[in-house]
Amino acid sequence: MRKQLRKLLSLLLAVVLAASAMPLSYAAETHNCPGARFDDMPPVEHWSHAAIDWAVEHGYVAGVSETSFGLNAACTRAQIVTILWRAAGSPVPVSDFCPFEDVRPGAYYYDAVLWAVENGVTNGVSKTCFAPHDTATRAQVVTFLYGAMGKPETDEADPGFVDVKTGSYYYNPVRW
Repeated sequence: MRKQLRKLLSLLLAVVLAASAMPLSYAAETHNCPGARFDDMPPVEHWSHAAIDWAVEHGYVAGVSETSFGLNAACTRAQIVTILWRAAGSPVPVSDFCPFEDVRPGAYYYDAVLWAVENGVTNGVSKTCFAPHDTATRAQVVTFLYGAMGKPETDEADPGFVDVKTGSYYYNPVRW
């Protein structure tokens, strides 16, 4: 149960990071925490500070460089899948076959993408393209989360959003 909770919390962090695009003014305070190495780490009282520290401490995120977390940057598809893969314990993929022409061995997200395909987290944007550097849309993020959680059944009714059509790849994930 605890492992499931940690996984769910990291998944929720991925959603928050993908949706976060609001500008911040950073305090010039000094803090001693896992995210302190990042120049763009928000002040301790900011809503995202504790979540970032937690994700860094557990190794789910590493920042976009040694000194930048990328707080106001949009998340890429590769970053989201990598966070989910790390939350799952960074398992070694069963197969070394990659169906995507744009995912090369040696890329930081290579094993994460193979794991995601093997576990039904993603099928890519096409049979031969994953689009690792594309910004992850909200629909893609919720679909990744849904797949990472094993595509659980839900009794939820139609979500009622005009942009969530029955039969779309993200319909059931949004319902969930």
